[in-house]
Amino acid sequence: MVFCTLVRRVSKASRKVTSTQILEFDFKPSYSEADFIIAGSNSNLWDLLQDVENWPDNRFILVGPEYSGKTHLARIWEIKNKAHCFETEEFSAEEYAKFPSTKSIVLENLERLCGNREQEEDLFQFCDTISKESRKFLITSSLDPKELEFIKPDLRSRLLGTRIGKINQPDAKLLSILYSKLFSDKQISYTPDLIQYLVKNSERSFSAAHRMVENLDKMSLINRKPVSKKMIRELIKEGAVKKKGTKEEIVLKNTTKGSSDFLNSEYPEALEVSPSEIEGPKKYFNRELSWLNFNWRVLEEAQNPDVPLLERVRFLSISATNFDEFYSVRVAGLMELASTGNYPPGTDGRLPSEQLIEIEKESRKLMSAQIDTWNLIREEMEDVGILILEREQLTEDDRNYLDTKFIEDVFPVLTPLAIDPAHPFPFIPNAGFTIAIRLERPKDKKQLSALLPIPVQINRFVSLPDGPKGENRFIPLEELLLEKVHFIFPDYKIVENCIFRVLRDSDLEIEEEAEDLVREFETALKRRRRGEVIQVSISQGSYGELRKKVLTELRFSEEKLTEIPGMIGMADLGELVLEKRQDLLWPKFTPRVPERVKEHSDDIFAAVKSKDMLLHHPYETFDMVIRFIRQAAQDHNVVAIKQTLYRTSYESPIVEALCEAAENGKSVTALVELKARFDEAANIRQSRALERAGAHVVYGFINLKTHAKVSSVIRREGNQLITYTHFGTGNYHPITARVYTDVSLFTCDEALGRDGTKLFNYVSGYAVPDKLESLSISPFNLRETLQSLIAQETENAKKGKPAQIWAKMNALIDPLVIDSLYEASQAGVKISLVVRGICGLRPGIKGLSENIRVKSIVGRFLEHSRLFCFSNGHTLPSAKARIFISSADWMERNLDRRVETLVEIKNDTVRDQIMSQIVAANLSDQEQSWILQPNGNYIRTKNEANANQFNCHTFFMENPSLSGRGSAGAKKEIRLIRPKD
Repeated sequence: MVFCTLVRRVSKASRKVTSTQILEFDFKPSYSEADFIIAGSNSNLWDLLQDVENWPDNRFILVGPEYSGKTHLARIWEIKNKAHCFETEEFSAEEYAKFPSTKSIVLENLERLCGNREQEEDLFQFCDTISKESRKFLITSSLDPKELEFIKPDLRSRLLGTRIGKINQPDAKLLSILYSKLFSDKQISYTPDLIQYLVKNSERSFSAAHRMVENLDKMSLINRKPVSKKMIRELIKEGAVKKKGTKEEIVLKNTTKGSSDFLNSEYPEALEVSPSEIEGPKKYFNRELSWLNFNWRVLEEAQNPDVPLLERVRFLSISATNFDEFYSVRVAGLMELASTGNYPPGTDGRLPSEQLIEIEKESRKLMSAQIDTWNLIREEMEDVGILILEREQLTEDDRNYLDTKFIEDVFPVLTPLAIDPAHPFPFIPNAGFTIAIRLERPKDKKQLSALLPIPVQINRFVSLPDGPKGENRFIPLEELLLEKVHFIFPDYKIVENCIFRVLRDSDLEIEEEAEDLVREFETALKRRRRGEVIQVSISQGSYGELRKKVLTELRFSEEKLTEIPGMIGMADLGELVLEKRQDLLWPKFTPRVPERVKEHSDDIFAAVKSKDMLLHHPYETFDMVIRFIRQAAQDHNVVAIKQTLYRTSYESPIVEALCEAAENGKSVTALVELKARFDEAANIRQSRALERAGAHVVYGFINLKTHAKVSSVIRREGNQLITYTHFGTGNYHPITARVYTDVSLFTCDEALGRDGTKLFNYVSGYAVPDKLESLSISPFNLRETLQSLIAQETENAKKGKPAQIWAKMNALIDPLVIDSLYEASQAGVKISLVVRGICGLRPGIKGLSENIRVKSIVGRFLEHSRLFCFSNGHTLPSAKARIFISSADWMERNLDRRVETLVEIKNDTVRDQIMSQIVAANLSDQEQSWILQPNGNYIRTKNEANANQFNCHTFFMENPSLSGRGSAGAKKEIRLIRPKD
């Protein structure tokens, strides 16, 4: 489209503003070969389209997004091959029969044909016909055939067996050329600096580039000013062009938005929907899709320009690691359910097979966004001197250096595996990352196929000597292996190669009648390594014999295969978070030692004896928990230590202290949970170390996980035995405690001490806990306690009393709890929830949940604590509210199938700390908060006009906890809000 303007001027006296009218003229694009831009992201397709003799079954599908140039490529191919082009609407058996069997055919826009039964049948027949003829068939589509829903399954299968070439979204080089061409086409003057600014700040997509130039052209004509950076900023700010790789946000329908400052804002106006939209299972969000939504939020932190660059790399790595675990466990479980055919629908009414379809669609979008994000970050890393090289970029000096590096550090652990009748296809373990290569010896044309498993014992990114300007330079290990393949296979050259990665079912199945639980877990861990393949990722553009061989041997279908146009296995990107580049990391933060502990000469027992103490990690050092056990191990007055261990570090200081205590003759009981997923092997190793030291090790239950985090130290003081107890919301893991937010309660309260002892008696001797005083335990009474607390707020609201719930957790998916919250909302209870991850509750819907709002905080630290406040007939925060900390999220597994704790807090200072400091700050957070909408989307409400939005993580780093203060700090006001009573 071309624009010009008609300007109508009106006299000043008339007080009317000059108006500008845009006239639009049709612009016919040129499809000549000279006008086509060939650059990195599409150059391989240019070659594939010319190589028609090697098209399997004479067919080729060209896939690309809007404005990517697929039509342009198809028209060039049409002219060169004297083909006839069909628009989708014209395609039929009758029409293509008019052409001779030597006439090649182009079919445009396959996606428009999808769903038309007659056309699908005609296309299927034509695919069969053309495979036996000499002519060629080129198909274009905006979507991969895997993503299209065909009526005819045979057609889908046939198309999936066709060679597919994809035009990826443009890299920086191609986008720069594209912007230059679009500006030239519209005769807009520009500078290289303007192009560079656009490339760096706008969405990386063909369609966005076209929209941007079109909008800039209009704005320039209306304002009668040349295009400028200011215009670009205005368009981006208005949302005319959204950043590439962010989750699509549907904010115009089924949203209520609202302020993310839940502490100081009113509830948003509830959304009115038809009763049919929220009846039965429709009132719940799907668990798996909600989890994917959380991983989108993690990924978007990798795109957040306010986050330091290498921390963004870390977020991208976490997003990829999360995704691998999700597929290995959750998706694998759904696949198993779907294969049995005998299963109930989920809470939201979807069958496992239906969930898998939705998961695959969303997963492909997420993986594509991860790739786009990495491409953006990689370019930014290059700008600050961190280079990830490909083998073509190596200098002669680099190659010489890598010769030595390869021979000394890589070659000894490398095991090439030939593929032939004498060497069957080897087993590829879970997360196995492998290069498949086909080689040829030039002197006699002898061919050889082999696999090169990429060794996990070596870093994925191999460091090179610094560049001439001090750049930090790396080459991926797979690139190094392909560069040095002549060392492995002398006299051979690579004909074809592809890289693939396998994910296997990683869930464990344990025999309920197992006589030796440790031995049973060791056997199960070996089985898990060989679990069924549930995902295969392969480098895009691999269409030859190797690809077929890999899929056949792995017994994996082409339909489920994931092609990656870039880096495979992004979890390894964490290696690039370079500690020496502090300029690209969060400012250093040193956790505080509580003033009260210092005032008692570092004596933990004396500090706790004076008053209960709640530490907030990582802001206050987790070392206090380690010191608690270490001091107990060395204190001759301590007679016994009891400890739960769910997850801990490889060289665990907690385990070392427990071993020391046992060796010092103290009675040590350790409950080691073997079912802590992906930490089973580590926990087996720790349990054996404890047994060797003389500790009594128990493993809990076969059918229940012990997820509670409790330590009990029994100390003789005078003629009495005093029980010091630690209750935590997080694991006894000093490494994760640096980045997870959790709370630790230290107390010598007698009632809690007795309750803690009953808990240990239950897990060690199956003695059912009775007459608990301040503790609720699942699977016994935790659910009952929780739902009675919600019911009490509902009753208070019905009586006209103040009724509020503030709750912070990781996940909310239990349908009974959600129904209780819906009932409370309908009675008038005001409910504010901070749910970091999965949430199945639909907030802000009139008649269902108008008094419930939910947000998620994703930022520098991973929110992990579970804190619950019930107003108890008063207005929060209140000295009469009931306050709890817990190891349990509001999920069915936590409430019914795990051993968990819910601890009521009685100490006034600790209660005030939880309500007025920790939960209040989470409710107030704006900078890192995402608001859950009634339709399931999350919206971030960053206010660009206010650069000083409240950040709860910054607040906690700068202010000590209320209960950890010493006498000097007791006068400081560090609450966000004071209890009204």
